Amino acid sequence: MDRRHRDGALFCLAGALAALLLHPADTAMTLPQLKARIPEGFATGAPLDLDRSSVRELRRLPRIGQKRALDIVRSRWEQGPLGGVDALERIQGIGPQTIEDLRPVLAPD
Repeated sequence: MDRRHRDGALFCLAGALAALLLHPADTAMTLPQLKARIPEGFATGAPLDLDRSSVRELRRLPRIGQKRALDIVRSRWEQGPLGGVDALERIQGIGPQTIEDLRPVLAPD
């Protein structure tokens, strides 16, 4: 598959993921329903693994929205595992301050 087709496939996948993650039904959920969707360990302070987390889990991180979460997943797919918090610098739009803000809630290297 050449780069143009791969990029097109990624664009379609990103759109499908966004449609699933931003479903209007999410806004009508009750508090218990929302709590049930929190990743296991996240509320208890267990660190999140950057190399295994879904877009939905990544979106719950401080300073990480939909676009950055998709960028992280795409980077893992294209360039391989991040291997640690410091590798987030390869994601456009994530700078040193964001990395420091995320360090306490992410699994160590």
